[in-house]
Amino acid sequence: ESIVLTFILIVTGRGADTGNGIAPGTDTARVVVGPETVTLSASPSSVAEGAGETEITVTGTLNATRDEATAVTVSVAGGTAVSGTDFTAVADVALTIPANAMSATATFDLTPTPDRLDEPDETVSVTGAATGVKVTGATVTITDDDTPPPGGGGTISDAPENLRAIAGNAEVTLSWAEPNNDGGSAITGYAYRYKESGGLFIAYTNIPESGPGEANVRSYTVTGLTNGLEYVFHVQAVNEHGGGLPEEVTVTLPSRVHTESEELPTEVALLGNYPNPFNPETTIRYALPQSGKVHLAVYDLLGHEVAVLVDEPKPAGHHATRFDAGDLPSGAYVYRLQAQDKIMVQIMMLVK
Repeated sequence: ESIVLTFILIVTGRGADTGNGIAPGTDTARVVVGPETVTLSASPSSVAEGAGETEITVTGTLNATRDEATAVTVSVAGGTAVSGTDFTAVADVALTIPANAMSATATFDLTPTPDRLDEPDETVSVTGAATGVKVTGATVTITDDDTPPPGGGGTISDAPENLRAIAGNAEVTLSWAEPNNDGGSAITGYAYRYKESGGLFIAYTNIPESGPGEANVRSYTVTGLTNGLEYVFHVQAVNEHGGGLPEEVTVTLPSRVHTESEELPTEVALLGNYPNPFNPETTIRYALPQSGKVHLAVYDLLGHEVAVLVDEPKPAGHHATRFDAGDLPSGAYVYRLQAQDKIMVQIMMLVK
């Protein structure tokens, strides 16, 4: 906790000025002893599932003024993990509190993506990171509106049957059977979404060639994935009342798949981590143009090493390694890659 001290300055003199430019009288100074802290708040603090795009105002308030501007990077991520309501991805937002000021605001657009009824509310975490300043986050709740589907007695469909996943080289082929109950309305297509294990789902994507008249198409290949990672997929049937209940399957891609046409990276690269912010696991990706010794470690902001993720030779190509921060407190952490005479660092945020 911060301790507030008030100092009283008494100046005496013969006349209106002491000769040093300080007028006789009394003045006070307020000093905060303890961590300088920015507290975030969000307005509105709740958004209905069916509200569509909603502007959220984030206010950052310091516990004491500073002589320099305070730059806060505001990040938005899912808090309570539920299988229903999600929201479209939100880019990081810059919030700057001017020098000698106590607060400032920034905005972002939150768009819930409802997919079925009777889901629990979801908590959206609004967190921040700033150099030399502690940041306390805020939350926004996406409330389930329980709106009955249009069209009278029809409902959304049950989940597809027998969902299967076959892993390939940076891709997964999904196959499934139609639901036992279509909700009383003809199925007009299918949609899917996925996430890395421990991360957040992306929004649903309609499966091509599974629209009206083509709903018998019950397989699809998702490309652009990362070898060596575990993914969770949802597939749902769609009728006139919306997306139905999802069926889930989990699959792990092979660590390395060699092909004659595989292109190797042209330089050492630290490709970031996903998800970020995360709790408690995230995946760090990096690339090597040739084989060699790799050292990948994680540090706190005081420079203390908290984990060594890789310390061994690695072949040329793209690599991914998982970091579990279950035993660490919330906050910003630095990860450092050293390979082939190159040193690269990036920052990630653990939010519990």
